[in-house]
Amino acid sequence: MIMKDKEIAKLLLRAVQWTTRETKNKDLNDEYLATIDTPLSPITCFFAISNMEAVVLSLYLHAQYRNVSLEADSLVQHFGENIVALADIQDAIDALVEKKFLFGSNTNKKDKLNGEQPSYRVNYKIMEAVINGDLSFLDAKPILTFLEWMEEFNELLPMRKTGYMNSQRFIDEVNTLLTQHPNIDEIRWIENLGLNANEKVLFIALVAEHLYESEQVDMDDLCRDLFDSPIQRASLKKGLRDGSHPFLQKNLIQYHSEDFIMGNYVKLSDEVLSNLIGEEVKIEQRLFKPRMGTLIAPATITNETLFYNEKEEKQIELLAKTLDENRLHIVFNNLKQASMKPGLNILLMGGPGTGKTATVKNLAQQTQRSILMVSIDKIQSKWVGDSEKNLKRVFDEYRQLCKSCEQTPILLFNEADAILGKRIEVTRSVDQMNNALQNILLQELEDFEGIFMATTNLATHLDSAFDRRFLFKIEMEMPTKEVRLKILENNFPSYDDVTLREINSLYKLSGAQINNIKKKLLIRSAIEFEANANEILLGLCEEEFVIRRNTHKKAIGFTN
Repeated sequence: MIMKDKEIAKLLLRAVQWTTRETKNKDLNDEYLATIDTPLSPITCFFAISNMEAVVLSLYLHAQYRNVSLEADSLVQHFGENIVALADIQDAIDALVEKKFLFGSNTNKKDKLNGEQPSYRVNYKIMEAVINGDLSFLDAKPILTFLEWMEEFNELLPMRKTGYMNSQRFIDEVNTLLTQHPNIDEIRWIENLGLNANEKVLFIALVAEHLYESEQVDMDDLCRDLFDSPIQRASLKKGLRDGSHPFLQKNLIQYHSEDFIMGNYVKLSDEVLSNLIGEEVKIEQRLFKPRMGTLIAPATITNETLFYNEKEEKQIELLAKTLDENRLHIVFNNLKQASMKPGLNILLMGGPGTGKTATVKNLAQQTQRSILMVSIDKIQSKWVGDSEKNLKRVFDEYRQLCKSCEQTPILLFNEADAILGKRIEVTRSVDQMNNALQNILLQELEDFEGIFMATTNLATHLDSAFDRRFLFKIEMEMPTKEVRLKILENNFPSYDDVTLREINSLYKLSGAQINNIKKKLLIRSAIEFEANANEILLGLCEEEFVIRRNTHKKAIGFTN
């Protein structure tokens, strides 16, 4: 009888579990290994490996499926702290590495001299083969085009970035992959550039960044991802700065801007794009994957009914009309004709829960615009100069997003209090960094083309320089009693008018608080079938109101 793949997977996983359990505190000699030949047979037969290799592989699989690292000392402890077993264990590890069942990390000479033991991870293809009971996961995919080859490279790259492979192993793997496909035109072009092994890998990584991430690349970040050695990274940076690096000598890259020292950004030259990318993959059609924010597509935004106070409603209606694609096109053309930048900078101000972020999302959904939402804490970094680089990258990513969207997207700085506040006298390095960020943002907004929106809780603390750079400034206040009743009626349509009016009189709730109460009510109603619905709702309102009151006893944020 031929077993189904699912049955094979269960058999393999049982063998892994049995091996991990039963070999604990055992002496791994030939006699003992012979006694467990049958329990190990699912693994040894499936992968065609020895008993010792099956034992070691099982331990690594068991640890990795549980997301636990397995170091050399843990292996010794597993077998009763018998260090004599280390020699046989290491032989098995070396054999599994040679077969590409395991990948090693942190195995450079400096680590070994410092007493650090190599660590290993199971090849993800091995893990997939076990989980699916299917050896075909180990089969090499047929590669006929350069894009297919790049997909294979892109599967290796995360293993280097996450520590699956040390840099030398990764370099060897990529160069082997190159030599296996000499008939692909683009591969021949790369081989004819005369680059060394390290340079070829770095160059291909640049191409991958262009294809799958962004057309501009931070070389510092990329080199940290690829190379363990600080000497390699320093040598690269020196070559880029003095113009001696082969990438510059051979016209493979160019600086993204004149400010290389600050930004470290480079991009592929037109010659490279012509030879490797061509017309097959257009930049505009590339899948955009931001690093500095979250991309929200309009189709993923739930259409939410929002209620505003009278003044806010008129302002939001005007903004919605302006963001209509046809009208926006006219607005931008008018601005260009007046020698102005075609951009809209919009600020939504107000306390927590007043609907600032929800309003942005609703506007995006209504006008079918994507949102690149950025949190300021993601921009800020403890490393000197990195925060400034991150902020510049945000605007670079937005410009890249504009190329891939049919309609102008929205760049949203959510809860931007920390960066929009009044500039302060520099007494600490963090003050200097915050002021530098504000100066960069001011310049970016001055030259901005597109739709920029920001939300803040601290309108009174807004720096005057930012105040004049926002065309629309909408203050979102707590809902009036009349508006609050509409929100309650919309969220709790099954409750009687008397109960909702009582809640409206007792509790000055924000729209976000009412939404929280609705979620809690849905959970409670699913658990307490017999409870009085009105009592539950009143209790939740009291609870939410008390939380807000206690939260606001002490001022949070900037004070004058």
